[in-house]
Amino acid sequence: MENITSASSDMEAVGGGIPRATAAFTAMTWYNSIELLFLVFFTFKKYSGLYFWSLIVDVLSTVTYATGAYMKQNNVAHDTHVDNILMTVGLVLMVPGQSLVLYSRLHLISSNQKLVRSILWMIIVLAVVLCVPTSMLNLREYTDQPGTYTRTYSAMAKTQMTLSSFEEVFISCVYIWETRNAMRVNFNALDRKWMWQLIAMNIFLLVMDTALLVMEFLELYMILNTFKSLVHSFKLKIEFAVLTQMVRVSQTRRQSGSSAMNSLENLENTSKWNEFVLKQVEDGEEEQEQGEGDEEEKEKDDDSKKKGKKEKKEREEDDEG
Repeated sequence: MENITSASSDMEAVGGGIPRATAAFTAMTWYNSIELLFLVFFTFKKYSGLYFWSLIVDVLSTVTYATGAYMKQNNVAHDTHVDNILMTVGLVLMVPGQSLVLYSRLHLISSNQKLVRSILWMIIVLAVVLCVPTSMLNLREYTDQPGTYTRTYSAMAKTQMTLSSFEEVFISCVYIWETRNAMRVNFNALDRKWMWQLIAMNIFLLVMDTALLVMEFLELYMILNTFKSLVHSFKLKIEFAVLTQMVRVSQTRRQSGSSAMNSLENLENTSKWNEFVLKQVEDGEEEQEQGEGDEEEKEKDDDSKKKGKKEKKEREEDDEG
């Protein structure tokens, strides 16, 4: 979170270039957010799950924060509490939401469940420890004696920005590491293309977080507020594109695995059927051979009987003679 109270005084000391820049940043943020909302609702078949809701909440909070920042820097609202509340609520949801979007698809590439659970707890703890006190200090700046709170808030805002960026960098490094391990396996060209896209996405996130940190510590508050929302909207669009592709690749691989298992089962069933047919043929041949043997024995018995009758008849003729 940045020092949002000093933005108005800084804006009064500059010409029209900065207001035009903040207006452009805000308009681009709105455009990216609306486009992403349409993509989310048209892409998802079921409107449920952590991935879906983290995207929706993060997009809406980005719009809320960008609107509050623009109103603050251009003195749009007559009551300063309106834009301040918009920025505070937007930032409290936007920063942890960005990490939740990354976390929600991490299990597709990492089989280390202990690591995945640890990242979830890290997101929850940092959201409570950093966002709650920063928001309270920001609201306390509007008391009768805001000086002490303003200095404390400025230090807390830098701390929150640093740790939140570290959190996203850590998750991005986990993605890159797990992708590197997965690429050692012999995947097809489509899988490898998606993995390079995943690596490029996380490198882009690292660069954007670094840029925001530099602007925070240089105290470039005149453009940092609206620029931060624009960066978040771009990061969300890239994450949505790459992570959705990762889901499709994962589903394709599971379907390929199921097809392979079905093929093996069919092959096994075919082998069993062939064995059954072969056994039936062998049994038929044995019965045929046995039948032929019985016929031969029967013929021998008939020949023996005929021969015996013939000999008996000859003896009777000899006796009569």
